[in-house]
Amino acid sequence: TGLRAKGVLADKGIAMDQQRFTDKVVIVTGAASGMGRASALRFGREGARVWCADINAEGAAETAVLINDVANDSRLRGVPLSEGVRNLICVPLMVGPDLIGVLSAYNKVDEAGFNEDDQRLLAIIAAQSAQVIERARLMEEEKAAAVLKRDVLMAEKIQIGLLPASAPTIECYDLAGATAPARQVGGDYYDFIDLGHKNWALALGDVSGKGLPASLLMANLQATLRGQAGVHESAAACVTWANRLLHGGTTPDKFATLFYGILDPNTHELVFCNAGHEPPLLLTFSAGVMNREALE
Repeated sequence: TGLRAKGVLADKGIAMDQQRFTDKVVIVTGAASGMGRASALRFGREGARVWCADINAEGAAETAVLINDVANDSRLRGVPLSEGVRNLICVPLMVGPDLIGVLSAYNKVDEAGFNEDDQRLLAIIAAQSAQVIERARLMEEEKAAAVLKRDVLMAEKIQIGLLPASAPTIECYDLAGATAPARQVGGDYYDFIDLGHKNWALALGDVSGKGLPASLLMANLQATLRGQAGVHESAAACVTWANRLLHGGTTPDKFATLFYGILDPNTHELVFCNAGHEPPLLLTFSAGVMNREALE
């Protein structure tokens, strides 16, 4: 009587799912216990209630456990039990081949103890309860997935807003930039930074990893680089200080490669610093033939 799901103890019964084993003692009997009597798998502090399951040699829950003389049952010898437990019956909560919990009743009002009819009834309740618990678990997973999807969509909008909406218009130059992440967000980075005096900084970077972690580091890289670009006139100094700041705020397994160049349209010079990125390519045409040169 008074059985409730999700590990809430009532008058004479309990249903415990797989994620409510904390602060409980689970009694495992059968071949998988590795001994002739029951073994106790202890989780948490002393004085916990008792649950049982009969486990076969493959480690799967097989049958119910019915014990009408807890104090003298040889299977429970040496197992710490809660005071006042006279008899108990436990049946597994199964979803397909998986044991997701145990449904238990103890201290039957009838002094004769539990019988096979009680076991059959509890098994029916357990079968239905297992499906209810599994549906509830799947619903929780679905809700969590929906929240994560909304968060990723918001992160995608934020990241798109961080990248340049369009390339600047510079006389004698055609500039363009685009990125297509493997997932909704990623670690690819490009930027056009107005340095004043008609000079522009051109940046191209790639953060290690994919997805949300990479997008967070990409945002950090962009903010750091833009902050340093306004302070340091040379490409080398800008990248050096950006590297120091990023290095101090990231773990060794997180890194980014970066090309950073300063274009002076007045002199038509591009001074750049390459921090581990692929070398830029200089394309020239001669007699209708395109020549490609990697700039180190």
